Parts: sequence; structure tokens; C-alpha cells
Amino acid sequence: MEKDGLNYLDIFKKSLALSWERKLLWIFGFFIFLGTASQSLSVNWKESESLKASLADFMDRSVFSGPAMLTMLIVAMLTLWLLKAVGQAAIIRSIGKPKATDKNEFRQLFFAGKIYSWRILGIDLLFNLLVVIVFLTLSLPVIFLIFAKAYALSALVGLFAVMIFIPVSVLAYFIKRFSYIYLVVPDMNMRDSMENAYLIFKNHLLKSLLFSILLFATGILLSVGFLAAIFIMGTPLLFAGLAMSLIFSKIGTYILMAVGLSILSLAFILSQSMIEAFKQISWVIFFQEIGSPRVKKETVFEKAPLADGLPRPEKA
Repeated sequence: MEKDGLNYLDIFKKSLALSWERKLLWIFGFFIFLGTASQSLSVNWKESESLKASLADFMDRSVFSGPAMLTMLIVAMLTLWLLKAVGQAAIIRSIGKPKATDKNEFRQLFFAGKIYSWRILGIDLLFNLLVVIVFLTLSLPVIFLIFAKAYALSALVGLFAVMIFIPVSVLAYFIKRFSYIYLVVPDMNMRDSMENAYLIFKNHLLKSLLFSILLFATGILLSVGFLAAIFIMGTPLLFAGLAMSLIFSKIGTYILMAVGLSILSLAFILSQSMIEAFKQISWVIFFQEIGSPRVKKETVFEKAPLADGLPRPEKA
């Protein structure tokens, strides 16, 4: 798995070793997991009528008024997104600047992540808004042509719209990813971090695309592996539950089911937290390997302790 002078397999091995060595970072991986799950839920809520109906029914039954419940929901979502930003910043700082923080000090990493969380959230919202605006702008001509019953032309325009939208979305994704690192490690402002992120993506476009695909595939493999392990763990509990249902009353069975579900849920959360930490660590190490063109600030990026054996970063 070595392409363009980069050993991607070695990057993933180093990232796994670091994520296993620094289990404290799983807490910040859990923050990222919560934020990612909340964002996925918000997207599914927009597309799912059943979720909307369930939420409306819950609001009707709640002691709080509709506006109050909506406000609480928005505050909860914003809190989870902020926690995700804190988790990302803390992991980036721990790996990108290992000498600046005590790798075993949760409080220090948390407050270091908190410093950059609003800027990371700002970049996230900025590019998400940009993608939404581009999507709506490209969709309007297609919708107009459909209402005009020009179906053939609408299909052609829609194809061109997709061809424009996909590169814009990819560009926004990578600029966000690299901007997070520039915000934290050399402590750049939002504008400089985005400018540098664009430069590094432009200079290493193919490497970045290949890395993201490989990281996505690796994340899926890890998730499948952990889920298989959790299933294997749950099988004895299932047989134990069946045995207890024959020997004891239903209460004993319910207790065992509750204990078993708690153990499996904890194992699932731990596995996902570890995977999220691994992904963020991988991005930082990949960033260190491809080099870092700078616009206004000259900062020497510190190597993570386990990344010393990696190839020397290329000069952009």
C-alpha cells in the first residue's frame, strides 16, 4: 500500500499504535462520535417523515411547549457539535504538538481543544453553508425545467449540476480537514488556515483523495471487525439468557438481558470512540507526511513520537 512515495499502510499502523497507546484520546473520539451521530440524525430527520412525526408526537406529550422543546433540541445539537470540535482539536494538538501538552493530562487537552473549538465549528458551518448554497443554486434550474416539462433538458442540466456539485463538495471536505490542523498546530487564524489548506490540497490532490478512500475503507474494516467481536461476545449471553428463562423467573432473564445489553453497548461505544480517534490521528500523520505549505506563518511541525520512522515530508 505504497503509492507516490507514501507508505499508507505504515501511516495506518502508526495511527493504530498511537490510538492504542493513548487510550485517553478515546474520550475525545467519543466526543467526535457523538457529534457525528447528531449530525447524521439531523440529516435523517430532514429526510424522514416518520422521525418528524415521532418528534411532533413527543413534543405534544411533553410538559414543555413546542418552542421550548425546539430550543432545547437546538442547544443540545450545538453542544454535541462543539464537543466534536473539542475532540478534534484535542487529538490534533496531542499528536501534532506532543511536546506542548502532557499526553496523559485530560484537563489540559480538553481546555486546549476548547480554545479552538469555536473556530473549527465556524469553518465547519461556513463550508456546510457554502455546499448548501451551491446545491440550491444548481437545483433551481433543474426544478424550473421539470415544472416546464422540459424533461430531457432538465436531465442534461441535472447531469452538469452533479458534475459541478461533486468537486465542490470534495474541495470543501478537504479544505475543512486540513484547516482544522492549521488552526491548532501552528495556531493560525481562520483565513490563513483555509488558504494553507487549499494550497496543500492543490499540491497533493491525488495523494489526499487516495488517502481518504483508504482511510474510509480501513474505518469500515475496523467497524466490521469490532461488530463481529461484539456479536461473538453477545452469543454466550444469549444462551445464558435462554437458560435462565428455563430455570428462573422472567425477572432474572430481564436482569441478565439488561446487563448484557449494557456490556454490548459499552463495547460498541468504546470501539467507535477508538475508531474516531484513529481516523483523526491518521489525518494528522498524513498531514505531517505530505508537508505543509505556509502563507504567513512559519511553524515547525513536530512529529508524533511513533511517526519518526516515516518518510521525510516532501516540500510543496
